[in-house]
Amino acid sequence: MELKNKKAIVTGSSGGIGAEIALQFAREGADIVINYNSNKDGAMATSRKIENIGRKCIVIHADVSKEDQAKMLIEESIKEFGNIDILVNNAGGGGVIPEGNFTEIPLDFWREQIDLNLYGAIYCSYYVLKNMLAK
Repeated sequence: MELKNKKAIVTGSSGGIGAEIALQFAREGADIVINYNSNKDGAMATSRKIENIGRKCIVIHADVSKEDQAKMLIEESIKEFGNIDILVNNAGGGGVIPEGNFTEIPLDFWREQIDLNLYGAIYCSYYVLKNMLAK
């Protein structure tokens, strides 16, 4: 795939699949926004690898399950790069499901899962699409 000079946001890219996606996009010529919520060291390590490839990279801390932080992630990315061509909604996870049957698992656990895995993708897509459609 040819991504020369494209600008990409990869949410949840401080490690694992997200970091590998970001690295591969950089190898293909894209500049990258690394997003993390809790793994700053991983985000910085991924950023260094991307810069060693010769691509521009910025790191933004944001919990995309929170609308205001997802919006800030998109706004800061656009401010830095001028536009965004690609969004990979990679942030997510299941966490450790608490012990017990369904009715013993706190509702807050399920809300957190839905906020991150569903609303995180919705918030990021909503705000970045305004930029993508305008260009």
